[in-house]
Amino acid sequence: MLSPPPSDSHFESRDDLIQHVQTHAFSYGYAVSIKRSERNKFVYLQCDRDGYYNNRLNLTDDTRQRATSTRLIGCPFELYGRKMKDSKWHLTIKNENHNHEASKNISGHPSSRRLNEKDQQRVQ
Repeated sequence: MLSPPPSDSHFESRDDLIQHVQTHAFSYGYAVSIKRSERNKFVYLQCDRDGYYNNRLNLTDDTRQRATSTRLIGCPFELYGRKMKDSKWHLTIKNENHNHEASKNISGHPSSRRLNEKDQQRVQ
């Protein structure tokens, strides 16, 4: 089970907060994504397995042309970061529980396969 980052953590920027949480989550076999955000005010972070599959076309197993699956299982894990008056970002744990086990291989999370800025420049 993921031990949450310290809830009294303060960060210089929104990006520092997100990077810290993502690195912490990766080290335990989890990943987070941004649920909702306003750039200079707040950011809600969620487990990347939050939510449920939305069958917008109302397909059944018989009418579906290919077999599909989803990683989404409604994980309740949620963090909240907000910018304080001193311009530092404060992290609060809203729900520290996951309803699933940690991934054995972190590359199963799309965010872990994303290139950071340094790697993107190296590729170009």
